[in-house]
Amino acid sequence: VAQKTSGLVGSVTGVLFPLASSVSSLGEKERLGVIYKRVMRNITLLAAACTMAIAVFSYQILLYWLGKDFADKGAGILVILAATYFLLALLGPVINILMGLNKVRFLAAVSSFMAALNIVLLIILLPSLEILGAAWAYLGTALLVPFIFWWAEKNYLGLTEQFKYYRVLYGKILVTSASFFIIIKFFVVPYVRNLTELIIVGPLTVFFYLVIYKILGFVEKEDWELFVLFLEQIKVRLKIKKA
Repeated sequence: VAQKTSGLVGSVTGVLFPLASSVSSLGEKERLGVIYKRVMRNITLLAAACTMAIAVFSYQILLYWLGKDFADKGAGILVILAATYFLLALLGPVINILMGLNKVRFLAAVSSFMAALNIVLLIILLPSLEILGAAWAYLGTALLVPFIFWWAEKNYLGLTEQFKYYRVLYGKILVTSASFFIIIKFFVVPYVRNLTELIIVGPLTVFFYLVIYKILGFVEKEDWELFVLFLEQIKVRLKIKKA
């Protein structure tokens, strides 16, 4: 379930690999940096929306899908995995861009180090925490993602003052997430009583998260214009509107 977040983001950002390769070949490093920041802003929002929906409904997902015993023992683990795949989802666009820039050696080193770290954390945490330890080990490995961002942005994309950029972005995400949690946890979750309702309501809350973000005035003007254009294209494809 949690893995769907990184899967969705990966399918959306696959185009970054050829795009980065093309822009790099033209020597337009500054343009690539602008594209990267815009993509990361929107991908972070989408990943946060999916992660919060999974986290809020973690108990209900396991309860209606696998039963009460699974829910009692696994809801906390699902929340940890949701946070883990949030970080891994954000890593996807960076990997695609670095592949386009032919930074394969760096990616191989990062992958090898993350795999080794995961093994070490498993050895330490599994004996005492069992499956919960495995979840914490995976999250501990994913915590390397911010370092990978910092290194790639500084050395390969030439981006500076990224701390300020992320501070503002994650400030917006935290405010939106807190508002979302309060509304959904206390006014929606209690009324979801079976798997069918969960399948319908769960995805709708992802959209609701995006609505809250918009209502709070956090959406950049250029991002909203792109979203409106995207909706217009969908209408054309669905033959709701003529091209």
